[in-house]
Amino acid sequence: MFRTEQRLYDLAKQGLYRKLIEFSNQERFSYHLEELYNTFCEAFNLNPTQSLTELEYLLMTDIGLFDLPLEDKRTLVEVFFQEKAGDISEMEREVLKGFLNLPLNLYEVGERRRDGLNLQGLLSDESYFLKIKKEPGEGTEKGKIFIARITRIGYEFQTVGAYLHMPAVFKKVVLDLVNGYFRNYQKRVYQKENRTPTLGEFLKDSVFEIISIPEEIRSLLQDGKRDFELYQSYFKVKSRSFIREVLLKTPQIICKERTQDQDHLIWMGKGAREKVYGSLILTEDFLILNTTSRFQLKRGKEMINKLAGIAVIHHRDFIKS
Repeated sequence: MFRTEQRLYDLAKQGLYRKLIEFSNQERFSYHLEELYNTFCEAFNLNPTQSLTELEYLLMTDIGLFDLPLEDKRTLVEVFFQEKAGDISEMEREVLKGFLNLPLNLYEVGERRRDGLNLQGLLSDESYFLKIKKEPGEGTEKGKIFIARITRIGYEFQTVGAYLHMPAVFKKVVLDLVNGYFRNYQKRVYQKENRTPTLGEFLKDSVFEIISIPEEIRSLLQDGKRDFELYQSYFKVKSRSFIREVLLKTPQIICKERTQDQDHLIWMGKGAREKVYGSLILTEDFLILNTTSRFQLKRGKEMINKLAGIAVIHHRDFIKS
């Protein structure tokens, strides 16, 4: 009886997820979802004219369902609940309630059992026994960092949508990154609204920061000890004043100092991240991009070309130890 009923809950979860995707195809949501697609591609340095990978598509879809503010700042799941809850089965409604507040969160994989694994929250005291319906795969090894949406489905805790994982050795790096993002988020909300935001608000508002953590880890793996090397790219400029104007139009670039000879600009991350990606030195003849990883150098060069166009000409790149 128990297994039969749990199977019905599993089917309700699958059916409800499909209904949410179908619901999102309405014309009323098209503008927000197109903006999400463009933001997603920009955040992860993807070509918007090329197809996303399966994982990229799933991650973006989940953001559109569970995190993206739509009508009256409601998420698509919240809109669906208010408009369609009466049109679905009782079991689907029960599952839907678990979908209403379902941000991505970070966990550490604990002991593995035959039918699942223990997860301990990295940012809270939450702990779950996560049911696994198939053979253990990559990412379920003890100590690994798990990024997922987890809720109760019937009698079990299960993941909803896509999930990510990282090597256990990077636990401290992940904690340093996320705690830094959270502190910056708290400061910004307090300054703007005179209140201290919750962890749940941070996770929901900072979903791009959360899902980009594995990319940061991959960058560290690729660069190895070269994290402390300086990667530079030189561009010839035709007009210092014009380049300064177009660069400062993006909120990611701020002016730290301006002298008669040069402008010193800072390239920041988006949203809660507020991480320094690099610096820019603008003189009468050159724009110099400085970063500490090849990954950010590539992103920075593409950003400069996108913003400045033919007003800059790439000259050459340097690596300084």
